[in-house]
Parts: sequence; C-alpha cells; structure tokens
Amino acid sequence: MVRRFVLFGLIGFVGCYDSQTAPPSSKDTLAVHPNANIPAEMRNIVTPDDLQAMLVAQYAVIFVDVDWSMHSLQARRRVRSFVEVWNHQNLGSAVTFYRLDLTEQEGEIWDAVGQWLHGQPVPPQIMVAGAGSLIWVSKGRIDHLLLSAVAISTKELIETTHRTFKEPSAPRHDTTQTTPEKTNNERLP
Repeated sequence: MVRRFVLFGLIGFVGCYDSQTAPPSSKDTLAVHPNANIPAEMRNIVTPDDLQAMLVAQYAVIFVDVDWSMHSLQARRRVRSFVEVWNHQNLGSAVTFYRLDLTEQEGEIWDAVGQWLHGQPVPPQIMVAGAGSLIWVSKGRIDHLLLSAVAISTKELIETTHRTFKEPSAPRHDTTQTTPEKTNNERLP
C-alpha cells in the first residue's frame, strides 16, 4: 500500500511539471517563465562583453535574477513597475537598467561576474541568494545594494536611485488648470 502511494504521488508530482506549457496570460498572475514580468527596457547581461558594457555605463541598476527562486520571480513585478515608472518620470536620464540572469550558476558570465564582484563591498552570497537583488553601479563601482526588491515600494526604489546617483528628482508636471489665489496684500482692481 505504501509503495503504491509513493509511486502514484511521484507520478502525480512529475506530471504537474510541463516545460512546454505557456505562462499564464494574466498580468496579475506570477508566471514562471524565464522572461515573465521582465521590462523590455532592461538590457540583458548574458556575456562577459555585456558585463563590460555595463561596467562603463555612467549609472546602471542591475536586477540579479534567477528562474529557480520564488523571491526572484516575485521581485520581477516590483522591478518592472520601478523601471516603467522611472522611465516615464525621468526622460533623458543617464540611468540604464540591466537584468543579470544567474540561473545556471556556472559558465562564462558566472565567472566574469564573480571576478567583478571580488573586492566589491557586497556579501559573497549575492550571486547564489536568488533573492531578486538590485545593485546600483557607477562606472563599475557598486554604490548601493538591495538584497531583495520584493518588499520595497516602487516609490522607495525611485528615491533610492535619485539619492544614490545624485540625480535631481523629475519635475512634477501638473496638468490641472489652476487660478492663482489672491493674497490679502494684493489690490483688487
């Protein structure tokens, strides 16, 4: 009896996973798809040359992503919102957004990132945590690190970016038509 239960349980578990299944279409649902919830405005770092290009950028924000961690998958939504709001509010900004996919935990990009991070002021587990980390970088130097973007608001991410890169806040454009108020010191005609 126990053998049958284990056998059927194992078959049922294995049968639940189908790598050919398309991700859910609802944008409110967290899809477990390699590029689900990744903003199109983010540049992918997949080769050592991509990493070198990022290292010379004046201002870069890197999202450290993996496909095997629920924290990273949840952080994608927050990062997507952050990138979209930043780009909408800060046209012409020198900040470039990158996605660093460390899912495989090996290979050329893994080695290149490890060499870059060696000697930087970051905890060594940043490459293996799978927490959906964000790293703010100025010309190759790490200026700020957030271990997980899951529990921080888009507003806080934008404020952190302005503060870290000393970028002035975007001017607020008020689209409502207002009439200037008259003060007591003004003379009425």
